[in-house]
Amino acid sequence: MIEGSFNSQSISQLRDASFSRDHPNPGQALFNRIDQNDSGGLDFDEILALVDKTGRGGKLLENFGRVDQDESGELSFREIKAFFKGMDLTV
Repeated sequence: MIEGSFNSQSISQLRDASFSRDHPNPGQALFNRIDQNDSGGLDFDEILALVDKTGRGGKLLENFGRVDQDESGELSFREIKAFFKGMDLTV
């Protein structure tokens, strides 16, 4: 389960905080928060929990097999970033 509340303010704060040395990429801090088992990747259930809680992430669920280029059963930050780059969106 994802603890805390995801809303536009919390996501904005998370992005602002992620510009620190620990998280030079704004999306990495959010990715790490969603990765509940700290595996370094997001499995289907973690993304499903995000969708259930926030209504976001549906595109990743719909395209999970296509995004999972290494067929590991988890989406790495790099795989997700490449997927959204192909859609002309940023992570």
